[in-house]
Amino acid sequence: MRAFACIMVMFCHAPQHYTGQAGKVLVGIDNYFGMAWGPILFFMISGACILWKEREVVPFLKKRFSRILVPTIVWSLIYIFIESFWWHTSSEDAWLYKIPRILIAPQYSLMWFMYALIAIYLATPILSRWLANSSRSEVRLYLLLWGVTLLLPFIELFGVDVSFLQKSGGFLYYFSGFLWTAVAGHYCRRYVKIEQLRWWHIVLSIVVLLSPAYVFLIKRYTGQLMDMSLGVLAMSTTALGFIFIYNAPLPKFLSEGAGRKLVLKISELSFGIYLVHMVFMYPFRLWIANFNLHYAIQLPLTVLVVGVCAFLVSWAISKLPFGKYIIG
Repeated sequence: MRAFACIMVMFCHAPQHYTGQAGKVLVGIDNYFGMAWGPILFFMISGACILWKEREVVPFLKKRFSRILVPTIVWSLIYIFIESFWWHTSSEDAWLYKIPRILIAPQYSLMWFMYALIAIYLATPILSRWLANSSRSEVRLYLLLWGVTLLLPFIELFGVDVSFLQKSGGFLYYFSGFLWTAVAGHYCRRYVKIEQLRWWHIVLSIVVLLSPAYVFLIKRYTGQLMDMSLGVLAMSTTALGFIFIYNAPLPKFLSEGAGRKLVLKISELSFGIYLVHMVFMYPFRLWIANFNLHYAIQLPLTVLVVGVCAFLVSWAISKLPFGKYIIG
């Protein structure tokens, strides 16, 4: 699942737009599934992996934060200087302003994921104890309350202003956010078992997988963009991907021999690949746009080239004495 999410992150970042490019409909579909089955799926995976047992505060935070805070700072600095002195997407003196703000907020768009993950880790000792002592119905109740916040943007399509519910002071304010995505990951791993495929599983899957079409139609007729990460469509898509991968048997070419080794290695290096890949993605997207390729060719080609480069760099860094503190 980590390997799949890692690849989907790169698909999400792969499009490079230019005038007259063919296959633009693929970009919307790519961005939608890339986000749902990329960064958001990573949050579900984190919840599934760390919330299954009670965690002691000091040992857990000491172990996890040593592997996330340092990479966050290191790669924030790297991207700040790359933007200023290589890509020239920021002024050369922007680093003077951005560096002190690293401990406050992401200073490069890619790094938002790290800050969200830090928040999940901070809450893990509390959540893990609650989950260890809660019944399935109790956890489901709180996930349903979170689900209400995912529906609010759609309620507003009918002219009903419910935005106050998610503003500071609104009673659903503290139920929104990616923290509950991690709880959903734990819930899906522990309680959602598909031992036999039934007809309604297939129907529900098709309904969820058609989400990009709903997003397109809603935007066309209302002008509202409904592909936000914290919306019921994106979260349903993420959950579907998690449940399918977790329950479905892997094909032989991925579960045996060289295929298994490759999947395990990508999974092991997925954190590093996420941090590294934009170093190659940004210049490669600009370069490949010169060839006027159809998106059906440009997207997978970009992911392949950038993915191999990010994989090799992450693998090389992992061999360094302090590599785990660079790529997590």
